[in-house]
Amino acid sequence: MFFDSFMASHGSSFRCQRELEHASLVRTIRHFSATSDADRLSEMMFEHWSSAATFDDAVTFLDQVTVPVVVLSTIDRLDISAAIDHLIRFTDVITSEDVRAYKPHPAMFEAGLHALGISEPSRVLHIGDSLVSDVQGANRCGIPVAWVNRTGKPTNGSAQADHIASDLMELPPLISS
Repeated sequence: MFFDSFMASHGSSFRCQRELEHASLVRTIRHFSATSDADRLSEMMFEHWSSAATFDDAVTFLDQVTVPVVVLSTIDRLDISAAIDHLIRFTDVITSEDVRAYKPHPAMFEAGLHALGISEPSRVLHIGDSLVSDVQGANRCGIPVAWVNRTGKPTNGSAQADHIASDLMELPPLISS
């Protein structure tokens, strides 16, 4: 249900992730006749997301990469800023809130290309950890994609990564300036 709400949220029907998450949580609590406080649970979740530790390889990877890096995030602008502003600087950060669509919608990937000033999708490498949001989305736009599969998940056949890596440090050789 939550994923379906993401896929239906774009353009004039776009709703921020916080709103979608809260509505889904309320439905879940009601469905199970639970007594939990949806407002408090939502705040706890977003507090965790905004202070979550980065993967050990992320800072090292970004230090080695000499090309512009644009983050495409389904997280709302305020939340992604809280999560990454204290860690690393990027060329740009584009959120679903900015584009009014969630990955794998093409608008997210097109906004990334636009931020880089690139019209030819084959000139970039999208790196992501979701088969649906990242790999399928990049596939649909003709963007080469590296899937960071940290946990060894099986592929599902609907998305084809050009490269599969168990961590980010396998990817710098693929990226040239």
